[in-house]
Amino acid sequence: MLVQPPTITRKMNLATRSQPASGLPSMHIRRLSEAEIETVVIRAGGKRAHPDADRRSLKGADFLLGSSVIELKMWEDEGLDKPERQHKLAKLFREKFPRRPTVVLDRGLLDAQGRRVYDKIIESPVKTAVSSARRQLRQSRSEHSVTSTVLWVINNGYSSLSHSALMELVARRARNDSRDIDAVVVSGAYFYSDTFDNVFLWPIDCTP
Repeated sequence: MLVQPPTITRKMNLATRSQPASGLPSMHIRRLSEAEIETVVIRAGGKRAHPDADRRSLKGADFLLGSSVIELKMWEDEGLDKPERQHKLAKLFREKFPRRPTVVLDRGLLDAQGRRVYDKIIESPVKTAVSSARRQLRQSRSEHSVTSTVLWVINNGYSSLSHSALMELVARRARNDSRDIDAVVVSGAYFYSDTFDNVFLWPIDCTP
């Protein structure tokens, strides 16, 4: 006898696009672009760290601002759209809730060991970004007279991660994996709605 596995429901905290409800128009938040970030950096007195980036063999960071070099990472995709990640999370939550037909992916429902497994599953893009940024910032620091290095993460699409959860993940990976990153900045455009009240937030926070 074939039995359908439990349905997994995500808690959508961030939205650059939202599905219409009851035929009403959907809300949209336009994604931030690298060109817009570059405009902000230049108006603040900064510049491109390597104007010849497309011709370089050694990949460096993106911007220079004051005494800092900045590497920008923008996440456009929903991390839980990856089938392999879905299967791992399904296994984790089915073990805790074997009889429920629907499982809400809420990290708070897990014990300490389960939360560690959960973080390891969803932090794959974070780990990749930190690893890449470490090399790029180290390279740029060797070429410019700067005193600090900054990884700036903009969440354009990882809907299942709240701003605070993403900040925690990025900061932890940076502390564990690198001495070449002095600070992490995390920002994004967030839309919260219960179909009656709507709230838009554009947080930006820095963690040394």
